[in-house]
Amino acid sequence: MKIHCISVGGAVMHQLAISLKKLGHIVTGSDDEIYDPAYSNLLKHEIIQMDYHFNPDLITHDLDLIILGMHARKDNPELLKAQELQIRIVSYPEFIHEFAKNKMRIVVGGSHGKTTTTAMIMHAFHKVSIPFDYLVGANVKDFTTNVHLTHENPYIILEGDEYLSSCIDNKAKFHWYHPHIAVLTGIAWDHINVYPAFDQYLEAFSFFIETIEPNGYLIYNENDSFLHKLVSCHAGEIHKIPYRVFPYFHSNEGCYVCYLEKKYCVSFFGNHNFSNMAAAMEVAKLVGIQPETFLEAITTFSLPDKRLNCLFENQKLSIYRDFAHAPSKARATVQAIREKYPHHQVVAIYELHTYSSMDESFLPQYAQVFAHADRLIIYISAHSFEIKKRSLIPPENIIKYFEHPKTEIVFQPEELEKLLIAVVSKLKPPLVLLFMSSGNFDHFELNNKLYQKLLIL
Repeated sequence: MKIHCISVGGAVMHQLAISLKKLGHIVTGSDDEIYDPAYSNLLKHEIIQMDYHFNPDLITHDLDLIILGMHARKDNPELLKAQELQIRIVSYPEFIHEFAKNKMRIVVGGSHGKTTTTAMIMHAFHKVSIPFDYLVGANVKDFTTNVHLTHENPYIILEGDEYLSSCIDNKAKFHWYHPHIAVLTGIAWDHINVYPAFDQYLEAFSFFIETIEPNGYLIYNENDSFLHKLVSCHAGEIHKIPYRVFPYFHSNEGCYVCYLEKKYCVSFFGNHNFSNMAAAMEVAKLVGIQPETFLEAITTFSLPDKRLNCLFENQKLSIYRDFAHAPSKARATVQAIREKYPHHQVVAIYELHTYSSMDESFLPQYAQVFAHADRLIIYISAHSFEIKKRSLIPPENIIKYFEHPKTEIVFQPEELEKLLIAVVSKLKPPLVLLFMSSGNFDHFELNNKLYQKLLIL
């Protein structure tokens, strides 16, 4: 087929385009802005040219299909041209639904933890040599791409997102997939621009449960009260498998899980990650991977990119980067750091980056989220607010909603560096700096140059 991808620069979209080209399709793409590594990857595979910007001349009668990325707007000139020419247009979840209709579909959903849980399942399959396709929202160790599609693999493992599929497809992404095995990790209100009321958000997950194939499986976090209620109300013909946090303990040598009197050392930490591990283990059992085999595999698992990644550590200073961009995620991340470093001073650096966090009516959800941090620095990018067409929130209001007694707000990378140096100079080591955002703090560089500036204090 001849396929054109509108808004191709996203982490998943650009990898999907590359995977389709590897399958033999003719694939082109365009966007308004594409950053590395997507830009270099797409150039390398000749999916874009140096001038990759939206151009309606790229939309021609000989195209078989348009795959529309979710960041494209309804007035996109290429979309309008495709509609005029009556070329078939699908969102990428709809495309995946059609591509995977003959595969065993494993879908991981939830407000938090879905990327890590998906990655753990992928890791276990890989270690026992079960062939599978996949789509995941972050870079995972031992996998060179975020998307891998074949015609022959019997399984596909999908990270299922509750966000809208595209500007012309209001169906939640994970409503397309119709899993044979579904995982739900928990529910905490997010995406307020799509779900302005919490009941609407709950309904998206309720409908996801309805999409599970008859006689399929739902693996769910029984410690989540909202999820527990949804599952108990569902009367469909599916098997319901509850899970809870897998028992673990810390020692001077590391973090361990125990099973049948044997202990297994793992590289990750945090209560939420042992909950994710328990979910992944239930999936593994359903496809015939024994618990002992799964646990042996998980000893070599590394968390996905920007999921509690340690960037630097010595006796005085530890620096972590996490993708946490919503209240429930931030709370779990800060608690995990506090559990691992009970005697450290913890400085949380949090960027307001999502549509929800830029909406003042949502900010009360952040009350006490950072209670386990000693200091809180909130980063506000005026550029990000402008792109999302949001008005800046008065700093005094933000401080009020977050309810942390030691909160400071900065607006520029230079301000952030200056404040970090001032804070680190005043606090007694050992310290943890915990950076949390789905953005990049306006390209603030976390590198050796910064670490050295902090260490000489």
